Formats: sequence, structure tokens, C-alpha cells
Amino acid sequence: MLKKTNFKKTSLKKPYLKKTLKKSLFMALSLQGIALQALSSAAYASLSEPDNVFYGRVQSGLQMLSADDTDYHIEARLNGAVIDTYTMGAQFDTLGDHYALRIPMDSTGARQTGVARVGDTVEFYLLQSGANEKSLGQTILADRGNIVSLNLSTENGQVGANVVQSSPVKSSSHIHNENHLRHHTGNIKSANDIASQNPSSSLFSAAQLLYQHEESPWWNNAIFYPISSAALINEGFFQQLTQWGINAITLTSPEIDDKRKGALIDFAKSNSLKTLVDIAVTETTPSVHETASAVVKEWLDLGVDGFRFTQKVPSKEAFEAEFKTDLKKELATIESKWFVSLLDDQYADDAVTVGNFESDQMSHAENISPEINQFISGETEKTLLTYLMTEENNREIKTDIDQSRHLGLHLFSAPLPYQKAVSVLSLLMPGAVHLTEQASAAVIDATHPLHHTLKQAITLRQQQDVFHSPDAVHNVNIHDHVWMSLHRKGEEVGIVLMNTHSEESVVFPAPAGLQGAYTNLINDERYFIHKEINLSPSDIVVLKVMMQ
Repeated sequence: MLKKTNFKKTSLKKPYLKKTLKKSLFMALSLQGIALQALSSAAYASLSEPDNVFYGRVQSGLQMLSADDTDYHIEARLNGAVIDTYTMGAQFDTLGDHYALRIPMDSTGARQTGVARVGDTVEFYLLQSGANEKSLGQTILADRGNIVSLNLSTENGQVGANVVQSSPVKSSSHIHNENHLRHHTGNIKSANDIASQNPSSSLFSAAQLLYQHEESPWWNNAIFYPISSAALINEGFFQQLTQWGINAITLTSPEIDDKRKGALIDFAKSNSLKTLVDIAVTETTPSVHETASAVVKEWLDLGVDGFRFTQKVPSKEAFEAEFKTDLKKELATIESKWFVSLLDDQYADDAVTVGNFESDQMSHAENISPEINQFISGETEKTLLTYLMTEENNREIKTDIDQSRHLGLHLFSAPLPYQKAVSVLSLLMPGAVHLTEQASAAVIDATHPLHHTLKQAITLRQQQDVFHSPDAVHNVNIHDHVWMSLHRKGEEVGIVLMNTHSEESVVFPAPAGLQGAYTNLINDERYFIHKEINLSPSDIVVLKVMMQ
């Protein structure tokens, strides 16, 4: 279940703006003077999207405003809140007599003031010192990552008629790793051409504003939850994922002929969850590519947001560089053959999200939250055992993991393979794993539920009198422990302190108010447990982790 994900965006159009040119243009254009605020870091549950930028001329009555009219200000508002403001002439060298407004965008999680989403209505206003504000009209955001030429006027309170110049900035090819600007005017023009013809082009200046977010596509900051496409067809489950702060799901065992897949994707979308499909690359023959291309198109028609590719390798040879090289070659073949036809068939570029992920034989400890990572080495053959138990009975856990395999855990079972145990751990502990390649996006931050759990565990460790079994942890350094929390339908019902050098474990009682009889402590729909767990206040539920 835990897979190291290296996402990149594939587009088959000619890349136009190389990194070196982009950097030099940033310096030359000197956009620092534009009063456009960058979108602040969103909470972990929100996904930042590429911003929209509007630029153009402004008409007040019969007067066409110019850079000399510095007492005029143009505002963009969302639900009454000011998103951005531009003062005429503030960036004369690059924008001339034009204005430019940047609209921050996101797609999931709690709504933030001043941050828009597709479908929102943005209103424009003209302000002048000593005068009443005037409406410049409004527009509906139909997409994200667009640069739109939009002339504004107070004459009729309507936006200009020339909202035709839309230029989505697409991400780099995973082969060339270069940026480009796609300019829709009936053909494709390069940003380099625009700059050379008119270095102070307001369109090109506005384009630079988007590059700040182009480097961080949504999936780099997303928390992914892998599920089997045939296992979860319950909308309540997806609602729970959203509450946990999950941003996207990956279908780990997709079956295109599964009649339930449409409902699954609909449930995900209705809960603002993006959907990626995992596709195994096993052969390179043309017939396989043709079949796979048709399958990919069908998934796109269903509304998935993209794909990840892997190659199943059953041995430790998966760690070898030769395998990774071969996979890259295979992805290059996919890029050159499959997706040409996809784009030719008018599928949107941003729906063809191509990444590669490593199969479970290649799972590494860096995919796990830092607190757990201290005790797990990807370089050794350590085994992680995960148990769920009560004082009276051993309980069997059955959960759907990678490739629709079912894993049964027993307290008396043989040690589980490392990657399988970690897979189960990720299901038992939602939010304890962050599936992203960026180290800077570590799971533990002040806004994440696990941060509170760990902080509380440390506090309890310092207060020996609240330990359930304080003698079990005497003279043990706190750094020798892993902390986990037990949840019941999103609510914390207990904290577990686990010694990594022995079988000792200590359970802290749930916070006040949550004590009592817990029926179905861990919900069947969420964790695939096939036995009901009935607990009384005297019962103890332990999630035990041991290192061997």
C-alpha cells in the first residue's frame, strides 16, 4: 500500500520555455512591484491549485484608464472578500496601461477566505480616492491555471467581450522537464516568441505569475489513500476520508469492467476527492499498448483525474537501478504512443496525469511519518508486526490491500513481510502516513491530527501517574517508543505507547467523555473487520508494534 510516488505531468505539446529562460525572464520582468499576494500555505486538507490571472484595460465612463491614473484601484472580490488589488501604473514597465489580478485557487478541504474554486463568481470593482466604488462586472471561474485577457468597464457593469485569450500553463514533461506556455489563438505560440516580439507584453508578464505555482502541482501536497476499486462502494467511507484530511484516492486494483466503478468515482468527486488509477505495465508489445490506450480513455470518460504506472516485480531485484531504468524506458514508450492519441481525441491535458510509483516490493521507510521512521530502516530486513487485540480475545483483521489481496493478522501468526505490515498499519492509522515525494510536506505539522496525538502522548509519558501500567515503562527512554492513537469513526479513543525493543505496550485511556461501551470500535466499512468488537470500560484495545 505504501508506495513511493514520483508524479510528473505529461504533455505531448512542444515545450517552449526552458528553465534558464524562465529564470532570466523572472529577473528581467521584476514582478516584485506588482501588488499580488502569493497564496499562503493551506492547511494540510486543502490542495492548492494553479492560480487564475486576469489582465486587460479598464474603462471608467468614457475614459480609458492608463498608467498615469494612479489614483484608481481595481479590486477582485469573492463573496465580498478582497482577493487582490492592482493600482494603475504600479508596474508600468511590464504591464503598461493594463491591470493584472491574481485569483488564488484550491480544490478540496475547508474553504478559505479569499481563495476561489472552479465555479465561483469573482466580482470586479473600481475604486478612486474620494469617490464611490463602481462595479466592473463579474465572471465565473470555469477552470484554474488560466491567463485571461479581460477588459473591464463601468458603462454596463459587464466584463469585456474579449474573454477569449486563455493560456493555461501546463506542467513539465517527465522526459524533458521543461516548462511551456500554451497560448490558445487557433494555434500554439511559444512564450519565447511572445517575449521576443514584445518583451513588455502584458500577457507574458501575467504568465509569469502562474509559474510560482506551476512548480508545485496539486499531487505534491496531497495525502493519498489507496483502495481497491472493487471493495469500497459506500459514500460514507469517502466522507470519512475527507474528515481525515485525505485529498485523493488511488485505485490499486482497477477493473474497467467492474460495474461499480462509476459509483465509486462519483462518491469521490462528491466529496472533493481526486481519483488516480494505478495501471501495471507488464509488456511492451503494440497490442498491449493499443488495449491499454482504450482502457485509459474509458477511465478518462468516467472522470478520473489521472494515472500512475508501475511494473510488478516479485523479487528484491526491484531495488536495482536497472529495473528503474527499464521502467523509465517503458514510460517513455507510453508517453510517445498512448497519449498522443488521447490528446488528439480532445482529452484535456490536465486529465492525463502520468506518474510512476514503485510496487510494494520497493516500499521504503521514508514514506512513513518521521516519528515511525526512526525505528524502521529500509536498508534492513526488519519486520513490523501490527496487532489489534483485547484483554480477552485475539481478533482477526482482514483488510483489502494492494492488488486485492486479503491479509489476515493474528497475534500468534508468523511475522508478516515488512511491506504488508506497513500496508495494514496505514489502514489502521489514517493520517499516520503521508504519500508524497516532498520531504518538506511531512505529515507532522501543527494542523495535523497526529501532531496533537504525539504531543498528548509525550505529556502523558511525563505524567507517570496516568499510565495504565506505569511499571512497564520505568527506566525506558521516551525515544525508544512509537506512539499511535486509536480512533473510532474519526474520534480519538485512546493513545498507545509502544516500546520498540520489547513486546511492552501501554494503553492510555480515551479522553474524558469517550469512555463507555464501544460497539464496533473500528468500523467494518472502513477497515474490513469481519468480527464485531464489543468493549466495556474495563476492556483495553491495544495496537502493538514490535521491531525484530
